[in-house]
Amino acid sequence: MTRGLLEHGKASEAERSKSSQHVAETKAIEHYAKQRYSQLNASENLKAIYFDEGGGNHAFPSKVRQQAYQWLDNYLKLQRHKGSRI
Repeated sequence: MTRGLLEHGKASEAERSKSSQHVAETKAIEHYAKQRYSQLNASENLKAIYFDEGGGNHAFPSKVRQQAYQWLDNYLKLQRHKGSRI
């Protein structure tokens, strides 16, 4: 899960407010997901990345993209190793 901290940019107070609300909602979802993943003994399968790169706009900056790809590579290799089908 990745989340830009300023999805709606820095143009106006209203847009910053929308971004703040969206981040708060995302963090609430993350909190719930962490609880559920923990109950399933799968905490390592959830990672949230919050970022402010990319000028504050809705983006997928290179540094964040690389973190996401690394997580996917690790997770998929783990599943392949366990013999799971995805």
